[in-house]
Amino acid sequence: MFLKDFTRTVPAHPVLAARNPRPETGLLAGTRIETETGWREVSTLRIGDRVQSWDGGLVRIVALDRHPLAAGTCALRLAGGLLGTCDDLLLLPGQHLLIETLDDPALPDALAVLVPASALCGRPGVTEIDLPCSEAVVPVFAEEEAIWCQTGTLAHCPGLADNAATLPGEGFFPRLSPMAARAFLDRRLRLAA
Repeated sequence: MFLKDFTRTVPAHPVLAARNPRPETGLLAGTRIETETGWREVSTLRIGDRVQSWDGGLVRIVALDRHPLAAGTCALRLAGGLLGTCDDLLLLPGQHLLIETLDDPALPDALAVLVPASALCGRPGVTEIDLPCSEAVVPVFAEEEAIWCQTGTLAHCPGLADNAATLPGEGFFPRLSPMAARAFLDRRLRLAA
């Protein structure tokens, strides 16, 4: 009849703001993804939709992590034609891209590597912009995948084993640090010439 408030006896833990928030990941509105029914904007994707992956198969989206982005969030604009894109592509700095190594002698065992978009800063055709209020969408699959976006770019997406709210762990694709990624991109430019 007289219920006690047991929550009063639970110790309180202060909530502190993160000093170093994780780099934002996810695909931004306007990014086109290759699905089984053709190219669709990422914001129209739903759980159960199937998209084309790097290995040539259709993979089913098992979850979608949508998170709002505040006005002024930093993003990178890749000019159309850069990294195989058909049109300009907006990326969050923490989004990883899968890039083929072109037989890079420094990476003899890797066909492709994950490169953070932030490693593209300062390169021709890449500019930093501030976003208006927006939303990032992270498609989640049964296993980590690289999916086709903007015709020729491969965006890394987590699997269920990964936590969609964190960076991908060591997985199927080798992931380069920002410094190693910049060195790789310099070598790749020379190898492609």
